[in-house]
Amino acid sequence: MNHAQTQLNGAARVYPALALEAALHLVSGLTVLFTAVLHENLTANRAIFAVSLAVFAVARLLAQVLIKADQKQRRHHFPLAIIDALAVFITFLLANSVVVFSLTVILWALGVCFARLSVLVKLKNSAPRDRNLLPLTVILAGMLAVFVFIVRTDQVSVIGAFGGYGVIIGIFGLIAAFDTHTAESDTV
Repeated sequence: MNHAQTQLNGAARVYPALALEAALHLVSGLTVLFTAVLHENLTANRAIFAVSLAVFAVARLLAQVLIKADQKQRRHHFPLAIIDALAVFITFLLANSVVVFSLTVILWALGVCFARLSVLVKLKNSAPRDRNLLPLTVILAGMLAVFVFIVRTDQVSVIGAFGGYGVIIGIFGLIAAFDTHTAESDTV
């Protein structure tokens, strides 16, 4: 098999669940970026955050179904979907002030951080793709929680940090989903 065929076979091993989740994070972050004029409005921030998480939850449930056949690549998306759904529920029902909205973002980020950390601990002998991406998601979710705690009364900074998190996770997730070098290492 020549190098071109190896690259083609590696490219065929795109991870659709990871690509979908990463693309949605990127779209969420870019939505925050391009709706900057609305960020002084708490209702708009709540809507952006809640809709993003609702879409993440649906994508994660879909990923759970897509990955079910491939146990090696199963990433345990169901707990993350539950965390997303709970945060959407809290955002719509309880987050009527900036501080409560910030606390919702903090709790969501900590939930994602600990859920991803538990997956990282369980997947000691996982594929290089998981060993590279999961620590980044744990660290970024933790950093998001700490940053939002620091600026909890500034809704523009809170939603901006959420958008930055989405862009970073989206970019690195898409790189991991389409990385042919890692796909070749997964089969070894």
